[in-house]
Amino acid sequence: MPFGVPSVHQVIKYLVIDFEGKFLRSWLIQGCMYTASADASILVVTDDETGNTVTYVFKVPAGEEIWVDRNLVHIPAHCAKQVKGNAIKCP
Repeated sequence: MPFGVPSVHQVIKYLVIDFEGKFLRSWLIQGCMYTASADASILVVTDDETGNTVTYVFKVPAGEEIWVDRNLVHIPAHCAKQVKGNAIKCP
C-alpha cells in the first residue's frame, strides 16, 4: 500500500518471519521492504507476556508492502490465524 492510502495495519516485534510466496525485496535506509508479487502469506513468530512463542499468520494480497525495521515488522493486514509455539518448519 503506497504512502498516504489508509489501510489496516499491525506492527509486531518479531523473533522470526517466514515469507511464504513470492516477494520482491528492496533495501531502504530505514529497513527492508518486501512487496508481494502475488497473493501470499507470512508467518511471524513472537513471544507472549509469559515468554512462550506464538505464531501469527497473515494473508498478504498481491502488491502489498511489508516493512521490516530492526526487530519490528509492519504488516498491512490483521492476523488471519494464531498458533501456539513456533509454527515455522524447515522443508
